[in-house]
Amino acid sequence: MQFWVSLFTVTSWREAKSRERFLVGFNDNQKNLAAQIEVGDLLLAYLTKVSRFIAVLKVTKKAQSFDDE
Repeated sequence: MQFWVSLFTVTSWREAKSRERFLVGFNDNQKNLAAQIEVGDLLLAYLTKVSRFIAVLKVTKKAQSFDDE
């Protein structure tokens, strides 16, 4: 199990929490990083501008690209 930091703005955190299932996105430059994250790893959710860790999220599914759908 590894720990990773996932950055959120206030807006992106509210949006993520409002959904039925929690999704964390990565940009094209982060594809290699996202591929290293395994099921069971933990994401430490960090709220930018507030400078606080706000949650621990457990990875339940491997990252996939929109191209994979």
